[in-house]
Amino acid sequence: MKALRPQQRLPALTAVGSFCLLLLLVFLTSPVETVGWSVVFFGLLAVFLISIGHWLLGLRGQPSRRARQQVSVLAILVVLLVMFGSAQSLNWGDFVVLALTALAFILYIQRR
Repeated sequence: MKALRPQQRLPALTAVGSFCLLLLLVFLTSPVETVGWSVVFFGLLAVFLISIGHWLLGLRGQPSRRARQQVSVLAILVVLLVMFGSAQSLNWGDFVVLALTALAFILYIQRR
């Protein structure tokens, strides 16, 4: 197996580290007792998704600034969907607003 290129090491290490922290958080805490653990969980989930996305972009070659921004926006939108879904407050109207916001962010990044 080839060694990771230097620009792939940081996203790979960040993904592995945040995944391990997510597993520890899931198995050792209860968000029902303290809501603060939920905030930590969603923050770690965002870091994990962004680092996985940057690592996958790095596998394809040198990622552009636009591609990195799109990964960040998509990761944050996935975290928002998970947050709304876990709170069971995502009805169809909220989903449409969130989808339109995602589309606006992606189009804005493509125009920049």
